[in-house]
Amino acid sequence: MDAKSKGCVNKMATVDKKNLFMIMCHKNLSQVSRLLKHLITSRSDVVLHIDASVPDEEYKAFVEEHKTTDNLYIADKRIKGILDDRTLVDIVFIMLDCVKSKGPDYQYYALLSGQDYAIKPIDTINTSLDSSYPKPYIDCTAYDPDNWIYYKFRIKRSPRLRKTERGIKDRFGKNKLIKKPLLTGVKVLKKTVSVLGKSPYKALTGAGVELYGGSAWWILPDTAIDHIYTEYKNRTKIVRDLLVSYTPEETFFQTMAMRSPVKELIEINPKDCIAQNCMTWAYFFDDDKPFMGHPYVFTEDDFPKLKAAHQWFARKFDITIDERIIELIDENLLRKK
Repeated sequence: MDAKSKGCVNKMATVDKKNLFMIMCHKNLSQVSRLLKHLITSRSDVVLHIDASVPDEEYKAFVEEHKTTDNLYIADKRIKGILDDRTLVDIVFIMLDCVKSKGPDYQYYALLSGQDYAIKPIDTINTSLDSSYPKPYIDCTAYDPDNWIYYKFRIKRSPRLRKTERGIKDRFGKNKLIKKPLLTGVKVLKKTVSVLGKSPYKALTGAGVELYGGSAWWILPDTAIDHIYTEYKNRTKIVRDLLVSYTPEETFFQTMAMRSPVKELIEINPKDCIAQNCMTWAYFFDDDKPFMGHPYVFTEDDFPKLKAAHQWFARKFDITIDERIIELIDENLLRKK
């Protein structure tokens, strides 16, 4: 039986206390389809947000392809996700709205990228989550004036001006005669806001909020998500101040989780920690490669590293660059025995 609810397209059976995998997709939907086959089970559902940058035809074709896929939600509200911007936080709540409108209660909520891939079987992951509930799996480092989190809160950012800036770029494209002076004006306004506006650090710490940051990819129990969801929907002052910080996708959920009922269960990293302590391995560092500031794309040669990793997921993968590495994972790490 096919079904559609407000906020999403879905086809699923209702079973209490499954685990939910939330995936932000912005490219390579055929790769995402391969991942779905490993994640969707009677014990785990998936909800997708397909970025607004994906052409409508491709989005509609994907929805049509999966209209009979059980235990899958696809959000029909689509926005463009921008790095270092509140949009990546908002996308999480679009997906939560999608499942909360009709879905069952979930035990855990896991956030993934469409360029992630499982490196442990889903049965292993679900069993581990069952036995560890309600332990949060989130990379969490406390704010310190000498660590990287300091830079995330020192300047106030204007979401409206960032949206205006993106609109100018989208509308005028290569027309520099119009685009350049408009962008210069927006840049001046952004600088004015950052200098004269009250920094997120001052606003939040002045309200007694302790600040944290870490990887954007996490797995949180229902009690944490329920708390965070309520705060976000109520647009509390803490939420508003967090969303105007720099790279809120790396601070919002850590700070909010540390205010939730499971805060005592969260493992806090040393203040100088830069390694990501979560169940998604982002491949940032390698003795044989220069640091790029973003994860390397895994290739066939990296399979031994993935096989030895303790994490459940890894990123990033790109079938347009190397499809063989995903085939090796499918054949050797995820194949049902």
